[in-house]
This record gives sequence, C-alpha cells and structure tokens, in this order.
Amino acid sequence: MKILSRAIALTFAFGLSALPASAQDTDAYLDGFYQQAVDAGESEVIIYNPTTRGLEPVIEAFETRFPEIRIKGVDLFGSKLLARVDSEYAAGGPLGDVVASTPADTPEVGKAGRLISFRPETAAALPEIYVGNEDQWLDWGMTIGGMFYNTSNVTAEDAPKSYADILDPKWKGRISMTSFRIISGTGQAFAAAIRDGVVDRAWFEGLAAQEPFVTERASAATLAVVNGQSDIGLDIPFHYYVEAKAKGAPIEMVFPAEGGISIPRNVGIFEGAKNINAAKLFVAWMFTPEAQAAIAQSGLQGTMPGAPGVDGTPEGLTLHAIDWKTLQENYGGYLTMFQEVFSQ
Repeated sequence: MKILSRAIALTFAFGLSALPASAQDTDAYLDGFYQQAVDAGESEVIIYNPTTRGLEPVIEAFETRFPEIRIKGVDLFGSKLLARVDSEYAAGGPLGDVVASTPADTPEVGKAGRLISFRPETAAALPEIYVGNEDQWLDWGMTIGGMFYNTSNVTAEDAPKSYADILDPKWKGRISMTSFRIISGTGQAFAAAIRDGVVDRAWFEGLAAQEPFVTERASAATLAVVNGQSDIGLDIPFHYYVEAKAKGAPIEMVFPAEGGISIPRNVGIFEGAKNINAAKLFVAWMFTPEAQAAIAQSGLQGTMPGAPGVDGTPEGLTLHAIDWKTLQENYGGYLTMFQEVFSQ
C-alpha cells in the first residue's frame, strides 16, 4: 500500500519488522513503563478518541499484554473535544491521559501547550511525516476511504470505478455525501486529494452539479445508501464499511482508481496526565508489531514500516493521506472554496 502525504510515497512491505531494537529489548523497554505504572498505582489509561468501539481489537490486545492496566475510552472529537480539554485545564488539569484523534484536533491541543513531547524508542523508525510538532503526537494508523454503492440498485459493472466516473450524468440525484460546507472528515480527507492533484475546483463543481443528497452527519450519508435513498456514497472508511456489511447492509466498497483518501489517527499525552507512566506505556506499545497488527484488525493501516496490510483491501492501493501541516496551512482556503461551490 502506498501512503501519500505531502506528495511523499511510502510502500508498506507486509510482514517485515522494522523495530530498531530486538524483541527482547523492546519487551524490557515496555516492561519498565509497566512496572513504573503498577508501582505508582496507575491502573487505567483514559483516552479521548472519536470512537472507542473502533479500537476494540487494539484495547483487547493491550489489556491482554498488560493485565494490570485497563483502557477507558471517552468518545470525543472536534469542537467537543477541544472544549472539554479547555474546561479541564481551566479547572486545574486534565482528567484524561491520552488524546488519540486526528490532524484536525490533536495539533490544536498541542498548540495550547497541553501535550508533552514524547517519542518512544519503539517509534524510532516511524517516518517523519507521521511525527507531530516537537514530538507532541505521533500518527499510529490511517483510515482507508473510498466510494460505495447499494448492491440492490447498482451492479458491480455499472458502479463508478474512479472519482472521475462519479461525475457521469447518470448519477445525477443518486449520490449521497457529507457536507463540504462545514468542517468534516470527508472535507479534510479530500483536502489530501486536492493537494495531490487528484481533484480540483472543476471536479467539485461537477460534483455539485450532480445534485447530491447532502447531510452534516456521515452516518446519515451512509444510511441513505444503505436504505436505497441514494445509490452511490462518496466516502466511507473501510472499517465502517466492514461493520455495516456485518450487519447485513446491501453495500459494496469501491477503491477508486486514483487511490483512496485517508485521515491519520494520532496519539499524544496530556501535560499533567495523572497516569503518566501508563500513558507512556500505551503510546510506546502502539508502535510495536503486536499493536500494528491489532490496528490492522481494526480496519486501519498501521504507519510503521512493515505494518501488515488490512484484510479485504487491495495490495498496492494508494492512499492520499491528509497531514496536519496541510490542514493548518491550506484547509481554510479549501473550506472557502467548498462553501462557494456548494452554495445552494
């Protein structure tokens, strides 16, 4: 799988280990944090993240490896996450230990001086494009996004195979998508496609002319395809697709010919975290082969060299992955363009 971030391509060699130290050294390194956490009476790590349920394979693997420490997830992202963090620090300090969010959220927390600098030995081989400002956060996984369609209404032969195909007049009034006019995961992911030259303003104008069904909630955009209100969905993360299929949804996913879109998931530790040793243990463990395998089981692509691929995704798939610098430097301009194009 190729991951493009700021026009840099990386090829993941499935099954290869890239840790700079031996497995024994890594175990000793992790066990040091574990013992410090246990000695300090730290029995949990409180993680602020978009969806704890999506991390279940990761959490299960961590708690099996370190049974004296439990993971407590709190589902927060976007403005609610930032407001929660602001209120906690205003009241004297964080109640959470770790933030595991996206390039839209975590850098904002870091800019406020609320994340420590921490790059564990296990992440020594992590490519620099996945390292946050002053080591305040590290990208551990990537969503895998593509189009999808209702199999009761669209055949595999007729389904669009590329982002260019979705502009075919036959799909007019038959597309569902999350609004680009507001700050959204879809808009942020497509920012990478703009950066990499996959789509441009003319493409978005063509999309708007298709008169898509637009909603502010990604779940509603997906449901519109599942229930047949729309035939084509513009964007669905692979792990959400797998979950919907398991529940019997009549949908299939398309990995576009131009490559999928992707949002990194990152992790950072709050300044003043009460469970600091346990938090460091969790962050350090996330970049081990064991954790990267669990991340793949969650339907996300790990970021370490040699991270295993995700079952059900094509080998060699290119992902256009957004990065925090592009969001900070360019997303405001992209959002203005979106609001102009989708003015109705």
